[in-house]
Amino acid sequence: MKKPTVDAIFHTATEPGRGWTNKNVALFHAFNPNGIVALKRLRDETVNKLVNDGAVPSGWLLAYGTFSNYPTEELMRIAGLPAVSVKESRVRTLISMISDDIKYVDEKIAEVTK
Repeated sequence: MKKPTVDAIFHTATEPGRGWTNKNVALFHAFNPNGIVALKRLRDETVNKLVNDGAVPSGWLLAYGTFSNYPTEELMRIAGLPAVSVKESRVRTLISMISDDIKYVDEKIAEVTK
């Protein structure tokens, strides 16, 4: 089992590798362009555009957009903790929460862009 490089974690990996530490997985998802936070930010941009274009009410920013970001902020916070403090269950839960948010936002966007 080879230790991942910093470049892989932050830039080049397309998914976490087998045997990565919980901290490495959290860092990948928080900062890599292929991580879950990057996917969430793409949805935030779409929601912002819909609000700015007047297609949806501004409340969407709170419900689905940039202000609906507790799991994202928490994942980024725990990615900065010492490795021994990053628990697998917490990382998995936050990734799952963000993934669920993305799916829900995708459904809402699909409803208004039909």
